[in-house]
Amino acid sequence: MSRKFWKADIQLPDYKSMGSDRISKYFIETLIVKEEHLDSLRHVNNQIYLQWVNDIAKSHWAFLTSGKFDQRYFWVIRRHEIDYLRPAHLNDMLNILTWVGETEGVWSVRHVQIKKGEELLVDVKTTWILIDKEKNRPMRISEEVLEALKPNK
Repeated sequence: MSRKFWKADIQLPDYKSMGSDRISKYFIETLIVKEEHLDSLRHVNNQIYLQWVNDIAKSHWAFLTSGKFDQRYFWVIRRHEIDYLRPAHLNDMLNILTWVGETEGVWSVRHVQIKKGEELLVDVKTTWILIDKEKNRPMRISEEVLEALKPNK
């Protein structure tokens, strides 16, 4: 029997007018593109985008759990699905948005969008697997973890 608590087939709201960088279902970080983010074509390197996807996932997990589960569990990536739609360049201000999507059994989907203003540059769907630290094996996501992953009320 699979457990699902929600599916994030959603349209993002106008997050700028909401006055917070951590809102409801969405967790948002802002950054400025620096020289070290660029590749030989002078736009953000694909590896950098992946690093940002991992970084915001970690930040969001830390925000949702306040370290509550760090001694018991960790997440590993099973799959990335990435659509690179437009490039980002030096000094661009980017908003990185994430939210947790469909979750069941041992896996959870996380969505990440990287935007310049309203323009979507990168759209990512990552499947994460929850690992029990003691057994070093995938584990079914407990109700306690499911509750932590739910969007703020």
